[in-house]
Amino acid sequence: MLRWKYLVSLNVNTMMKRFSLFMLLIILLSCKNKATQFEMDYDSKVIIPSSVAISTPFDVNTPEQTTNAEETFAINDTRKDRIESIVLIDLVMTITDPPEKTFSFLNELDIFIKSPSLPEKRVAYRYDIPDNVDDEIICKVTENDLQEYIKAEEFSIRVKATTDELISEDIEINVYTNFLVDAKLIK
Repeated sequence: MLRWKYLVSLNVNTMMKRFSLFMLLIILLSCKNKATQFEMDYDSKVIIPSSVAISTPFDVNTPEQTTNAEETFAINDTRKDRIESIVLIDLVMTITDPPEKTFSFLNELDIFIKSPSLPEKRVAYRYDIPDNVDDEIICKVTENDLQEYIKAEEFSIRVKATTDELISEDIEINVYTNFLVDAKLIK
């Protein structure tokens, strides 16, 4: 009987040690691979001039956009060297002036990101834009990793568009970009 109690006691102690070791291993592994995801968004303006010809592709550029990436990374407990990827998840264009204007004048859009030290890269597009479109266009985004552009001090957006109507007045457009950042935590 004593031998049985001794074996049960020994078995319980062994099981507790193994369980404790297992839990410690899980904690260590989870601490080592802590990651975070957060979003960074930017707004910029472009103006489409009234002198644009029908069916002729034209380009408009946003002003340089300061990224403030270092500050945003720090707020989210990460750094440039801990970034695993940054992808564009939303690009929305909205007419801000004139009021009541719609995007019916557009036929297609290609949108590019550029930075002074990096080559231009296509990030979004929209083709066969219908005539009954509203004053907002949600573009289809590519799945490019854009971390080098956002890590840079600044970037700009180039919009290449083709119209299917004559434009009689300048059109001001807000270009909203939203990026998803996947990074490892520094803590």
